[in-house]
Amino acid sequence: MRSLLVWSTLLLLACRSTPSPAPPPKAPVPARCGAEQPTDGARLAVGDGVSLWYKVAGNPSGPVVVFLHGGPGYNAYAFEKAVGALLEPHVRMVYLDQRGCARSWFPARPEQLGMRPTIEDIEKLRVHLGARRLYVMGHSFGGLVALEYQRAHPESVEGLMLVETTGNLSRALEHQLATLAARAPEAFPAQASQLQALARSTDAPFQRILAAYGLVGRLPLQRQLHFASDEGQRRNETWDDESGLMACNSGPVAARYSADGDLDSSHPELMKPLSVPTLVFGGRKSEVIGAEALQEAARAWNAEVRWFENSGHFIYVEEPEAFAQAVVEFVTRR
Repeated sequence: MRSLLVWSTLLLLACRSTPSPAPPPKAPVPARCGAEQPTDGARLAVGDGVSLWYKVAGNPSGPVVVFLHGGPGYNAYAFEKAVGALLEPHVRMVYLDQRGCARSWFPARPEQLGMRPTIEDIEKLRVHLGARRLYVMGHSFGGLVALEYQRAHPESVEGLMLVETTGNLSRALEHQLATLAARAPEAFPAQASQLQALARSTDAPFQRILAAYGLVGRLPLQRQLHFASDEGQRRNETWDDESGLMACNSGPVAARYSADGDLDSSHPELMKPLSVPTLVFGGRKSEVIGAEALQEAARAWNAEVRWFENSGHFIYVEEPEAFAQAVVEFVTRR
């Protein structure tokens, strides 16, 4: 899956077998899960047999920015490929695969996964790096992790950058279902009645969006909700294929978040004014959250919003230069 708003795409990381119109990669890349990760990063043991993959790159005297991917269960590879070279001259970038994900995969027990151990991993990484305070950037579900980290460790956060995220996951999922129902007669005529029935259903939103993925396939559905252009989707798929990380088993990660109630909730505790400077990034052509809901979240946080007119959910893929400029402006003006 991709970081899509996890909420909407979530464990779909496990759904890469769904039919897709995209051409296959030129050559298969072996899976590189857990300790099989490439040598360009480092590992941090955080206890209980768990170690994390992370990579620090860029300006050693710049502000420290930690990127938290979405999913849950995705990875930091595509983000680094898309904007790493644009950000690193200005900031000290920290790329992290969260516990149980990709290069930080391990054969986990349920109690080793979930929100609480994940945010404590971030704090241990901060201490390990010797950083007094962090700028924390969360994309999609990673924004939820960023908000929870700031709640748990406010003294450790200099500022937040929330990319295509909200605390009201239920509303985001309902928006996706309604969008699919409205577009279905043209985009998915054979499945239109089923998609419209899912939008009307009172079942849990997360289960309904998973059913929608099963009906039409991951790539066609994400093209409707997540990407502004075919080229943007193709670029992200290419990086995912070359990463060798998409075969890593992220199912237990999402299952744990789901069991803990993190994926089907309005999270009112996270929709309150924030005590640190916060910038919200919105893709004008994204249908993962919806412009109205994203604006509502920003108001709840007392946050500034930066809109990207030619982007969907993956702003850093579709408008990398503008995205990087907004990041640098935010962290350097403080």
